[in-house]
Amino acid sequence: MTSLAASRKRSVTWNSLDPFFQQERRKEHLETSSINSLASGIAFFFDKSRPRSSTWHGGEDDEKAGFELDKTDCNSTANLKDFENDLEASEILRQIVSEELHKELDEKSYVNEDCVKQAAVITQAVETRVREITTKDTKVVAVAYIGEIRDQGIEITSQCLWDPESDSFATASFRNKSLFAVCTVFTVS
Repeated sequence: MTSLAASRKRSVTWNSLDPFFQQERRKEHLETSSINSLASGIAFFFDKSRPRSSTWHGGEDDEKAGFELDKTDCNSTANLKDFENDLEASEILRQIVSEELHKELDEKSYVNEDCVKQAAVITQAVETRVREITTKDTKVVAVAYIGEIRDQGIEITSQCLWDPESDSFATASFRNKSLFAVCTVFTVS
């Protein structure tokens, strides 16, 4: 062997194993999350102290299920506390979110560079409109996700510690030929 060949260092890369390790880490995280969710559900089942959250998307089956919503003007200056039914307050929040999504994204095409600005505009508009109908001590947080439609799926979840008597949230989604968007607003008193 020549001295040149003997002095050459060989490096070994494990790029092909990296996805395997990432997948294993994801599985561990999912198992931990599932166990935590299961433990949380079992604790609720026994002491009924913390109701689980759910999302209502509205639809044509509402009348069959017994839901009858009044058509309420979202632009009114009414306070959310004026609504006795939590479903009614959540529906008003959902209408606000839906209107802002349509106002910002109708007739728009997906442009990666514009998504951050569009999401910021949507969340600021939603927060401003919701603050107009909530009390001053209510914290309002809005989150928006915008993505390109390319035969993929997205699942969005959130958890929050709150008082179900005074706090609320609403989610709405938007879709056109090139993009989709999901926005959630939380009101925490």
